[in-house]
Amino acid sequence: MKEQLQQRVYSNLETEKLLETLKLNQPALDGNLNKLLAEKLQLLTLVDAKNQLRLAQLESELSLKDASRSLANAELSKKLSVELAAAELSMKKDKQLSLNAQTNSNQIINDLVREKLIKDKKNLSFSLNKDELIVNGVKQPDAIFQKFKEKYVKTKDWNFNYNNKE
Repeated sequence: MKEQLQQRVYSNLETEKLLETLKLNQPALDGNLNKLLAEKLQLLTLVDAKNQLRLAQLESELSLKDASRSLANAELSKKLSVELAAAELSMKKDKQLSLNAQTNSNQIINDLVREKLIKDKKNLSFSLNKDELIVNGVKQPDAIFQKFKEKYVKTKDWNFNYNNKE
C-alpha cells in the first residue's frame, strides 16, 4: 500500500510537472496553433479567391454566350421579318396581277365580241403578245392585231393567254 501511495504521489508529481511544463510552454503552443490556424485561414482565403475568380469567369462566359445567342436571334428575327414582308408584298402583287388578268381577260373578250371575232364566251381560247393575236387557233389580220396590241400590250415581254375550252 505504501508503494501504491508512493506511486500516486509520484504520479501526482509527474502530473504537476507536466502541468507546469504545459503552462510554461503554453505561449509557444498557442503561437504554433495560431500560426497553423493563420496558415489554414490564408489557404482557405486563397482557395475562396480562386473559386470566386473561376465563378466570375464562368459567369462571363455564360453572359457572352447569352449575348451571342441574343444577337443571332435578333439577326434571324430581322431576316424573317424581311422575308415575311417580301412574301406579303409578293402576295399583294400576285393578287393584283390576278385581278388585272381577270379584268384584262374580260375586256379582251368583250372587245373580241365587239369586233365580231367570236359569238360567245364559251369554248374560247386566245393569245395576245407583241407579235400576234390568235383567237381559237386562228391568227388574226394585222389591222385587228394592231388595235388589240395598242390597247393591251404595254411592254415587249407582255403575253396574255386565255383558254376556256370545254
